[in-house]
Amino acid sequence: MLILVTSLLIILVTTDVHLEPRATCSIGKVYFSTSFQAGDLIVGSFVQLCSFYEDNFHTSQYLHEIKCYGTSFSFLRQYLALIYAVEEINKSSQILPNITLGYQIFDSCGCEFKAMSGLLDIMSGEQQTIPNYDCWKNNKLVGFLGDLTTSTTQSVAQFLAVFRYPQISYGSMDPVFHDRVQFPSFYRTIPNEEAEIDGIVQILKHFGWKWVGLIISDDDTGYRARERISTELAMMGGCLVFLFAIDYGTHTHSTMLKGETMFKEIEKTTVNVIIVFINPKYIYESIAILLYSRIPERICITSSLFTDFITFPHNLKQNVIFNRALSLLIQEGEIPDFHTFLKSFALSNYPQSKLTEYIWQDVFDCIFPSWTENKPTSDRICTGNESIIDEVSMLGNYRVTYRVYTAVYALAHALHNLYSAQPPANHWDKLEYMRNLKPWQVG
Repeated sequence: MLILVTSLLIILVTTDVHLEPRATCSIGKVYFSTSFQAGDLIVGSFVQLCSFYEDNFHTSQYLHEIKCYGTSFSFLRQYLALIYAVEEINKSSQILPNITLGYQIFDSCGCEFKAMSGLLDIMSGEQQTIPNYDCWKNNKLVGFLGDLTTSTTQSVAQFLAVFRYPQISYGSMDPVFHDRVQFPSFYRTIPNEEAEIDGIVQILKHFGWKWVGLIISDDDTGYRARERISTELAMMGGCLVFLFAIDYGTHTHSTMLKGETMFKEIEKTTVNVIIVFINPKYIYESIAILLYSRIPERICITSSLFTDFITFPHNLKQNVIFNRALSLLIQEGEIPDFHTFLKSFALSNYPQSKLTEYIWQDVFDCIFPSWTENKPTSDRICTGNESIIDEVSMLGNYRVTYRVYTAVYALAHALHNLYSAQPPANHWDKLEYMRNLKPWQVG
């Protein structure tokens, strides 16, 4: 295990990382933006605050430099929902009374390298990556939340399975996580994608649509959809008229060419129904290609994750309109008093959170005078008093935000059940018991 972890450390570096000079055989410390709140019990958390990333591999140093782009108010709201849920639980006398939850949050930006770097940091504690050592002192790491995309979620889950730490994802719908041997302590607050594919098939059957086109992401998610939909269409006496698979990381010129090709192919057909089923990781490539393709008026059917991601960052064009579109939606719930929390949110209450400062600068296009890492290009000075309520509340899709909120509560209730199962004792005895829990007891 030590050999595995050490080899991972060689390549996991982000744009805001600093490696201290080190001796040949020592392990360097890795620092990057994080949000930490102390507590008796610590929840390691991965949120996606950026839509896409650029991976620059430096062959001379064998390092990956990850640059993340595309922060949005939707991502900010999801991040704040996690913080709000923890604070709400700590104020409650009904869940873990007299025991505080803390957190350490990292932005994965959908990048496996960055997620694994954050994971090793969380497991070591004290923002030091020391394989097989726990430096949490008086804080107890009890579980993990996240991530949004399947690739980062799976990378983290495969590592955590060795230690049996519970992990609750709020975004990955991949059916691979049904394997309880490979992922014994994995849970999620979102249905599996096969249910969505079946839902799309039911729509096709209901309207009698037998001849359809399919646009998918060039990965397992897309090809599972192709297999299931094409099989069902064949049973209905229909078929896929055309299929387009979208690559990840498509450059602008390639995007234009692929969009033009798609437009010409669709224009040749009389098919009226186009299904768009993509991995969220491919959302921007998909939108760009759909824009360039100038797809003629057709009925579009999309998955719920497409709808979750359709809200763009404020600095990108928001003119993507799907006329005559049908989309599956995952249940949305109400988060009590969350609007009040957003209205009164003050950055000054979180002075140690570099991650909050980072996303704040990006969404408000400003810079804090004290910020020295990965400086934004804006000349505007951040005050920390910028109002988020109008910007955040106007984005009506709270579905992902609600899943983040329920993921925090799911883990908290699991911990509370263990807490309540103990015989009556004084507070210190119960706290000591919770601090000595084994990961498998929670999951």
